[in-house]
This record gives sequence, C-alpha cells and structure tokens, in this order.
Amino acid sequence: MGVNIGIDYLLGSLPLAGDLFDAWWKSNKMNIALLRTRARLSASEAKKGRTSDWLFVGVIMLLLLALLAGAAFISLYLLLMVASQFAKLSGS
Repeated sequence: MGVNIGIDYLLGSLPLAGDLFDAWWKSNKMNIALLRTRARLSASEAKKGRTSDWLFVGVIMLLLLALLAGAAFISLYLLLMVASQFAKLSGS
C-alpha cells in the first residue's frame, strides 16, 4: 500500500508530466482494492498472519533498534568529546 503512495508522490510531483501521471495512476483505488482483498480473509487466516507480515514487522523492529543504538552511540561520542574539551580547558 505504501509503495503505491510512494510512486504517486515521486512521479506525481514532476511539473506537467506529474499531472498526466496522476490522471493515469490511481494509487488510492489500488490501495482500496488491496484492503478489500485483505478484508476477505477468514478470521483464522487473519489471526495466523502470513510469514511476510511477520518478516516485515521483524525488519522494521531491527531497523528501529539499529537507529536507537546509532543515536545512543553518537550521543555518547559527542558527550565524551565535549567532556574532553572541558577537561582541556580546565587543565590549562
């Protein structure tokens, strides 16, 4: 669903050609069709979930954890750099 909107956003933002693309590419209609297909699943199928759904959630969680670890690392690095600068100033 997000892919349809992403394509619409990227190509639809072009001057003139984007207007023609928007008239042809109906991302909202495609997304409604995807939702209707998903809504026709039985309760047991929807509850079980597909492997690709769980894989998608797992990848998103790993990316968020990597982002958190990266932000923590950069924050600690900058804090140590500032602390070392203060130590140099107070030691001089």
